[in-house]
Amino acid sequence: MTVGLADKVYARLPQRGQDAAASAFGLYRHWLRSGPGYRDLVAGYRERDAWPAERFRAYQADVLQRLLRDAAAHVPYYREAWSDGEKRAARDGRLQALPLLSKDPVRLRPDDFARED
Repeated sequence: MTVGLADKVYARLPQRGQDAAASAFGLYRHWLRSGPGYRDLVAGYRERDAWPAERFRAYQADVLQRLLRDAAAHVPYYREAWSDGEKRAARDGRLQALPLLSKDPVRLRPDDFARED
Protein backbone atom coordinates (compact mmCIF):
# COMPACT_ATOMS: atom_id res chain seq x y z
CA MET A 1 0.00 0.00 0.00
CA THR A 2 1.41 3.38 -0.96
CA VAL A 3 0.98 6.35 1.29
CA GLY A 4 0.17 9.63 -0.42
CA LEU A 5 1.23 13.11 0.59
CA ALA A 6 -2.15 13.86 2.15
CA ASP A 7 -1.85 10.77 4.35
CA LYS A 8 1.63 11.79 5.47
CA VAL A 9 0.49 15.33 6.31
CA TYR A 10 -2.57 14.01 8.13
CA ALA A 11 -0.43 11.64 10.23
CA ARG A 12 1.75 14.55 11.39
CA LEU A 13 -1.19 16.75 12.43
CA PRO A 14 -2.08 17.08 16.12
CA GLN A 15 -5.34 15.44 17.18
CA ARG A 16 -7.39 18.62 16.73
CA GLY A 17 -5.91 19.10 13.28
CA GLN A 18 -6.82 15.53 12.34
CA ASP A 19 -10.35 16.09 13.63
CA ALA A 20 -10.67 19.27 11.56
CA ALA A 21 -9.22 17.58 8.46
CA ALA A 22 -11.60 14.62 8.81
CA SER A 23 -14.57 16.97 9.23
CA ALA A 24 -13.52 19.02 6.22
CA PHE A 25 -13.18 15.87 4.14
CA GLY A 26 -16.61 14.71 5.32
CA LEU A 27 -18.15 18.02 4.27
CA TYR A 28 -16.44 17.72 0.89
CA ARG A 29 -17.82 14.20 0.39
CA HIS A 30 -21.29 15.37 1.43
CA TRP A 31 -21.07 18.22 -1.09
CA LEU A 32 -20.06 15.77 -3.84
CA ARG A 33 -23.07 13.55 -3.11
CA SER A 34 -25.63 16.25 -2.34
CA GLY A 35 -24.25 19.33 -4.04
CA PRO A 36 -25.31 21.13 -7.20
CA GLY A 37 -28.04 19.35 -9.13
CA TYR A 38 -28.88 16.85 -6.39
CA ARG A 39 -32.38 18.18 -5.75
CA ASP A 40 -33.14 18.15 -9.48
CA LEU A 41 -31.97 14.54 -9.74
CA VAL A 42 -34.17 13.47 -6.83
CA ALA A 43 -37.16 15.34 -8.29
CA GLY A 44 -36.61 13.56 -11.60
CA TYR A 45 -36.44 10.15 -9.91
CA ARG A 46 -39.66 10.85 -8.03
CA GLU A 47 -41.44 12.02 -11.17
CA ARG A 48 -40.34 8.97 -13.19
CA ASP A 49 -41.43 6.66 -10.37
CA ALA A 50 -45.04 7.58 -11.14
CA TRP A 51 -44.78 7.07 -14.92
CA PRO A 52 -46.63 4.23 -16.62
CA ALA A 53 -44.37 1.30 -17.59
CA GLU A 54 -44.46 2.08 -21.33
CA ARG A 55 -43.38 5.67 -20.82
CA PHE A 56 -40.55 4.55 -18.55
CA ARG A 57 -39.38 1.95 -21.12
CA ALA A 58 -39.30 4.68 -23.79
CA TYR A 59 -37.30 6.91 -21.45
CA GLN A 60 -34.84 4.07 -20.73
CA ALA A 61 -34.41 3.39 -24.45
CA ASP A 62 -33.72 7.09 -25.10
CA VAL A 63 -31.15 7.34 -22.29
CA LEU A 64 -29.45 4.13 -23.44
CA GLN A 65 -29.30 5.36 -27.03
CA ARG A 66 -27.70 8.66 -25.95
CA LEU A 67 -25.20 6.82 -23.74
CA LEU A 68 -24.16 4.41 -26.50
CA ARG A 69 -24.00 7.19 -29.11
CA ASP A 70 -21.75 9.24 -26.83
CA ALA A 71 -19.53 6.21 -26.13
CA ALA A 72 -19.05 5.58 -29.85
CA ALA A 73 -18.17 9.22 -30.48
CA HIS A 74 -16.30 10.36 -27.37
CA VAL A 75 -14.79 7.35 -25.56
CA PRO A 76 -11.43 6.35 -27.09
CA TYR A 77 -11.72 2.61 -26.38
CA TYR A 78 -15.12 2.21 -28.04
CA ARG A 79 -14.26 4.50 -30.93
CA GLU A 80 -11.24 2.30 -31.70
CA ALA A 81 -12.58 -1.14 -30.77
CA TRP A 82 -16.06 -1.05 -32.28
CA SER A 83 -16.49 -1.77 -35.98
CA ASP A 84 -18.56 0.54 -38.18
CA GLY A 85 -21.51 -1.83 -37.78
CA GLU A 86 -21.17 -1.82 -34.01
CA LYS A 87 -20.99 1.98 -33.99
CA ARG A 88 -24.18 2.04 -36.07
CA ALA A 89 -25.81 -0.30 -33.55
CA ALA A 90 -24.66 2.01 -30.74
CA ARG A 91 -26.15 5.06 -32.48
CA ASP A 92 -29.42 3.12 -32.87
CA GLY A 93 -29.39 2.10 -29.19
CA ARG A 94 -29.16 -1.64 -29.95
CA LEU A 95 -27.21 -2.85 -26.92
CA GLN A 96 -27.69 -6.53 -27.79
CA ALA A 97 -25.71 -6.01 -31.04
CA LEU A 98 -22.60 -4.85 -29.16
CA PRO A 99 -19.85 -7.14 -27.88
CA LEU A 100 -19.43 -7.81 -24.18
CA LEU A 101 -16.49 -6.05 -22.56
CA SER A 102 -13.93 -8.20 -20.77
CA LYS A 103 -12.03 -6.93 -17.74
CA ASP A 104 -8.60 -6.90 -19.39
CA PRO A 105 -9.01 -3.75 -21.51
CA VAL A 106 -10.25 -1.84 -18.47
CA ARG A 107 -7.36 -3.11 -16.36
CA LEU A 108 -4.74 -2.38 -19.02
CA ARG A 109 -5.97 0.99 -20.27
CA PRO A 110 -8.48 2.52 -17.82
CA ASP A 111 -8.00 6.06 -19.16
CA ASP A 112 -9.34 4.94 -22.56
CA PHE A 113 -12.77 4.53 -20.96
CA ALA A 114 -13.13 8.19 -19.94
CA ARG A 115 -14.84 10.64 -22.26
CA GLU A 116 -12.42 12.91 -24.00
CA ASP A 117 -14.59 15.97 -23.45
